[in-house]
Amino acid sequence: MSTQKKSTGYNKGDKYEDKIANILKDKKILTKNYVRAGASDKTDIDFIYKNQNLNIEIKADENADYGQKYLKWDKKNRWFWVKKDNVTEMYKEMKIIDNYIKSSFTPRRFTINSQKITLDDKKYDQRQFERPEIEIPLKTLFEYYKQKNCFYIQIQNCGFYHLQKDNNSLGTKQFDGTIKLRLRAKTINSTKKIYKTDKSGNKVRINTGIPTPWNYGFLGVIKMTKKPTPSKFDIEELEGREFPFKD
Repeated sequence: MSTQKKSTGYNKGDKYEDKIANILKDKKILTKNYVRAGASDKTDIDFIYKNQNLNIEIKADENADYGQKYLKWDKKNRWFWVKKDNVTEMYKEMKIIDNYIKSSFTPRRFTINSQKITLDDKKYDQRQFERPEIEIPLKTLFEYYKQKNCFYIQIQNCGFYHLQKDNNSLGTKQFDGTIKLRLRAKTINSTKKIYKTDKSGNKVRINTGIPTPWNYGFLGVIKMTKKPTPSKFDIEELEGREFPFKD
């Protein structure tokens, strides 16, 4: 049974977090009524182990996005992150906006009436804004997680690692993968969608085919571009790897 009620947006990452939480419940590491953090700024799983607090970040699939954060632009503030949280604070520390977005770039998406934006306008914004690979130094990533009091990470198909340090003396290997940020001007919908009610009373989504070149957003997406060295520990205990929490 899932540790959290499924809702709109419940994705592969949520399911993997539930899977890990349920393994820890079965091993009696977590209590049966434990509920993971879900979509919040908190660490994915936190608990007390051998009288010490232990927080774990959970990542499904080494190729998965680590989340995306939107940016907006206005004449007064120029570029800014839409949501203030731990991730965007990390981006501010790295000066992503100052270092990787041209100061001379004024996006047409936010300066032209949406109904007048053309496909050429969209392509212009994409050319000016997009950056494929901005490496996030591991010391910056580790410091970010340290601020959340998180020193461990479980990565699907890779195993269990410590981040800045093996804070709970589990004998883990330090995460040594490569994390990069990509700036994108991402299409949200390329054509207009409408909803109609069918004969059974159900709402049906219909693609009108009418182009919506204005419907795109600016965002940063984190991906792991190089897997870490295989760990000898793994909460799932796949491929002979050991369970990290021992009596």
